[in-house]
Amino acid sequence: MGAQGTASEVYATYVQDLLIVSSSRVVLESSLRHLARGTSLADDPGFARIVEHTPASKPARLFIPHQRIPTLFAAYLGVPMQKYAAFVRTSAQWTVLDGFVGGHEVRMDGYSVFPSGAEHYFSTLLGQEPQKLMALQILPAATVAGFSLGLSDPAAYLTAYDRDLDGHKIKRNEPEKERLEWFNLLYPTEVSLSCVPYGSELHWIALIHSRYIRQAKIQFALLNKQVEGKVMENPLPGLLPGIFGPVFNLCQAGYYCYIGPFILFGPENLLNGILQGNMAGNYHSLADAISQTPASPGIMNASNLTLFLQPATGLEQLKSLIDKRYAERLDAWSRYNAQVTFLQFSSLEDRLYTHLSVYGDSLEISPLVPRKKEVRIKDDARQDTLAREKPPYKVFNHLTRKDNELFQTPWPECRLIMRDHTGKTLWEKTMEGPIQDRIVQLDFLKNDKLQMLFSIGNRLYLLDRLGRNVSPYPKAYTTSILYGPFVFDPEGKKEYRILLVHQDNVLRCYDKSGSVSGGWNDFSLPGYLTGQPRYIMWENTGLWVIYTDSQTVFLSATGQVRGMTTRKACLDPQAEIRFSGPYELYGTTIEGKPLTIMLE
Repeated sequence: MGAQGTASEVYATYVQDLLIVSSSRVVLESSLRHLARGTSLADDPGFARIVEHTPASKPARLFIPHQRIPTLFAAYLGVPMQKYAAFVRTSAQWTVLDGFVGGHEVRMDGYSVFPSGAEHYFSTLLGQEPQKLMALQILPAATVAGFSLGLSDPAAYLTAYDRDLDGHKIKRNEPEKERLEWFNLLYPTEVSLSCVPYGSELHWIALIHSRYIRQAKIQFALLNKQVEGKVMENPLPGLLPGIFGPVFNLCQAGYYCYIGPFILFGPENLLNGILQGNMAGNYHSLADAISQTPASPGIMNASNLTLFLQPATGLEQLKSLIDKRYAERLDAWSRYNAQVTFLQFSSLEDRLYTHLSVYGDSLEISPLVPRKKEVRIKDDARQDTLAREKPPYKVFNHLTRKDNELFQTPWPECRLIMRDHTGKTLWEKTMEGPIQDRIVQLDFLKNDKLQMLFSIGNRLYLLDRLGRNVSPYPKAYTTSILYGPFVFDPEGKKEYRILLVHQDNVLRCYDKSGSVSGGWNDFSLPGYLTGQPRYIMWENTGLWVIYTDSQTVFLSATGQVRGMTTRKACLDPQAEIRFSGPYELYGTTIEGKPLTIMLE
């Protein structure tokens, strides 16, 4: 039996009280032949043992064959990460995960059982007490992906690591004994490698969490002069690759600095940005970002190995890490609305404990959770959601006074195609990614000619009617753009103000040239946008109105909070808002009830 007519075909059969479903007819027919011969997966000793050790199951159960894990890594991480995927191939053969699927989270817990005396990568973690996961406290909120290794006895781990390499007949240049002794005196409890966006590029940074940071500073003082609060040139750029393997070569560790109990390694400009943000007290860490969501309880606070991925920072940024052959799968992943994904391991005796957590505020509307989202609808007419615009975009041609259409081909080509009202192609232009949200036209040069403003990834573009960049655009920002641009002209003088919502959920106001407006205070949205922002005025005082799923917020012209509503009293983005005085507003909730808002 096959279900067709969609982009994906699914085949199913029912035999011996089993419903078997597969996207591959070949796989399904092979399964039927095995059943006919009386053979099945239960004949696999490794699989039978793992089932025996997990007699009770939660609503969802996932079995993972370890021999296939490198293939999965290659499929979703591709180049350059696929060559490092073999480290998770172990003699366990199988891992079982039991868990549940909730409105905002998919959580799995389970373990692998290893035969006595078996050598595998996770044998290197035996005897290591799980360590508190600290890296999230210092990594930027927009961190894309990374892993963290928690060690209570680094010397024992490195001895076991060398034994594991010998067992797989892998040779490497052994680090000098003196260098290992020097490293152990850093008292590391955690070593981490992460991918972080900075400027218009992705960079890798490494960090060490020290149990005794003063002693660690003394160790580095033996090699070069130490300056507090400064980024310094690293005297040992090959330290971590030499000890923990070539994966750390992804980090260009030419510089380092100290922040609290952490030693950070990476590019000079990136480290300066992190250091200055911490010193100024306005640094937004990955731990801060996750703590603002209910995802925190689903993350183990201690483990031996943690791998994490943050699709919410922008799937477009992840594509630069992934083999183009698998781009279609990444595009499909966007339907799941996942914000953070954690896969964590802890080793104990002959068992490896595993934990998986996938969290997303809007996970309930993804295919992972097959149920309807509860929405608040007024008179069955308006739904509480903000729709993104999609190509083709209607663009007014100031020369012909007709509407043109702007098309864009799918990723990875992403070519813009402008056609006039007759369908004639006017020009084509290849871009680095798809347009993120919308296209807004404005008269940037104040000459009654319109230009097109839009965002791609972390860049803001302004093109004229012939597809040429208008200076000083494009503008690149440190984090990708989630929503916008929303363009306003409060004074009516074409001195535009542009609102952008970035991937870290920060709302920021820019001037017409794409620079942050003077005096603007960054505002972290309490939820996702449900309506286009507004700019309203009382006499000479301006006010931003920001509609989110949890609150409607009123900001001053410089981004300071002047008032807000509660979740049950969110304003209808389509309804009128009236001033009754400098400190009082009238609005209508999405349930159609009148509401008075008092401003500070």
